[in-house]
Amino acid sequence: MSRIVYVLLSVFFIGCSNMTVEKKRKQVMKIAEKYIEGQMKSPKKTISKEGLVLLEDSVKSYIIDPSAVFTGRVNDDNHDDAIITIVSYKSGYLGLIEHLVLINTNGHLIMQCSVESDMKILGLENGLITAEVPEYSRNSPLFNCPSCREVVKFRFVDGKLIRQD
Repeated sequence: MSRIVYVLLSVFFIGCSNMTVEKKRKQVMKIAEKYIEGQMKSPKKTISKEGLVLLEDSVKSYIIDPSAVFTGRVNDDNHDDAIITIVSYKSGYLGLIEHLVLINTNGHLIMQCSVESDMKILGLENGLITAEVPEYSRNSPLFNCPSCREVVKFRFVDGKLIRQD
């Protein structure tokens, strides 16, 4: 009998945990959308079958990918924070890649800063942000070279990402 209770409680807590993660993901997506809408005139919103959110006006377009939301501890407290990557395009060409850092303040996620970088966030765990960083700048022919990227760890300190060696 106790085995059944244990299994039922485990399923309940796993379900609650997943709901919390999904709720946080939706909250992060809304914050990113508001951030983008503040930079555009009358943006049109479209959601793809895959869940990608496209916000566009006559000048720019932004893509928000729900899979680019990472939750975990960013700063020194014990509250889960978040990072989301948004990508902009202008006239069909890649524009800025921004990583919005959202810090949990009194139970609410608040955007602390936007970090412009071509890095790709891979994970967030125990205050360490793991990212894949291109070794060459965008104007180099080697910028998109898959083997010309390195995995780097960062910490968020005083509003800046600090590389950890």
